[in-house]
Amino acid sequence: MSSSLYDGIKRLEKDGAAVVSDLDRSNPPDQSSFAPAYWTQQCIFLVDAISTETYLCMAAMTMQQRRDILSLLTETMVTHLKYTSAWV
Repeated sequence: MSSSLYDGIKRLEKDGAAVVSDLDRSNPPDQSSFAPAYWTQQCIFLVDAISTETYLCMAAMTMQQRRDILSLLTETMVTHLKYTSAWV
């Protein structure tokens, strides 16, 4: 997804927010499904829902499955920080 955004920036000669806005006019650039950070944020929301006591999803998982989710969450958080931080 990020390579597509970078391609659009080069072709349209606009910044990332403008390209995302052109691709998806129904949402603000930071909430568009075309924005790379959108999907990492959705993953974070999903893990948050899984980990709450409300649904007891964690109780149904094995220890290895919990480790796998924690590992994926770590990767997702690093990627999300890359997409949303100013140093990118």
